[in-house]
Amino acid sequence: MKLFKRLFGKKPEAPRRAALRNGSVVTEVGPAAILHALFSTVAARLEPNGWGSRFPITMNRLYQGRLEAVDAPGCLAELRQIEQELSQLPPSAVVWDIEVPERPPSPHYLLGASAANASEYFVTANGLNLLRGGLIDNVESAVEFKDHVEIITFGSPADFFAGRA
Repeated sequence: MKLFKRLFGKKPEAPRRAALRNGSVVTEVGPAAILHALFSTVAARLEPNGWGSRFPITMNRLYQGRLEAVDAPGCLAELRQIEQELSQLPPSAVVWDIEVPERPPSPHYLLGASAANASEYFVTANGLNLLRGGLIDNVESAVEFKDHVEIITFGSPADFFAGRA
């Protein structure tokens, strides 16, 4: 690290991590790239007319970082449809990055290796299915409690708990 700092003048930035916040409940996703890969897969495989063409609330509102309570019921219906359709696709259909669709998944992401389908491929840092245990559960809670859902990013868990999210 001293060599890097001497050569480049500062520490390398830690990879961004993501979490979902619904009221006082925070669900850690893990690396933000996992969340981006899920949305990239939806856009590439389920939206033939482009990003947000079939699932506008999920792709254009939730992905942008904040889903308002009024949009939660529509988003929930979209997420359930996404889950059903991704469950029909093999894990090989996963798109890691919509900007570079041929990019292979990160060699460091091993959690999805045993997935039976694309819906099961995305797993949170805590072992939850990202689509079901992360997004759908948080949006269901938002519907029930008439609250919003936020996607938050941070550099490390220590940053998050120190209020630097």
